[in-house]
Amino acid sequence: PPSLVPDTSPSPCRVELVQALCLSFPEVGLSELVAWTRQHVSQMNRAELEDGLLHLQDENLVLKEFACKQEDRIKRLGTKLLKLTHERAQVERHLGTKARWSGRDLEESLEELQERVWDLERRNEGLRSHLLSYKQQLQLYGSRHHWPYGYVQPRVDTGLRQVHSAGRRVTERHPRGEGDGSGQGVGESTIPRG
Repeated sequence: PPSLVPDTSPSPCRVELVQALCLSFPEVGLSELVAWTRQHVSQMNRAELEDGLLHLQDENLVLKEFACKQEDRIKRLGTKLLKLTHERAQVERHLGTKARWSGRDLEESLEELQERVWDLERRNEGLRSHLLSYKQQLQLYGSRHHWPYGYVQPRVDTGLRQVHSAGRRVTERHPRGEGDGSGQGVGESTIPRG
């Protein structure tokens, strides 16, 4: 076994030293390594051994958790791979044997689709800006515009209620189904029947 200088540092260093030796010298026989380990373990006191044991148990738990997470990830990726291969097989069956796509065709179609998405996004953004400007214009126009024949009562309940306030008319919206308070339902004519 390799000759080592006696270690007077705390126990984790000795435990780590034993672990490092196991990994560093694979050519050393197992029986020699066991004998060397027993000799150094017999020189350690009980507290150092207990600390080393607890340290190794903590490392073991961390490694087990990591292994479980990796196994779960492998299972998820395997499931995803199976799903993708199944979907690919369905697409190939749907396209038929004549229309098998090569990698270049897929790249070209992907680029075309990306360009189309970008064009549609730009167009959508333009339409949103137009919609916003039209809403603003409608709010400004609606507040200044006086409707012709505003003094004539509608023949059909439109859901708008005329409220007189300080000599001018204010239009309110009332909930559907309540009517205008005249006892008639929404949408009923105010013209007498006969």
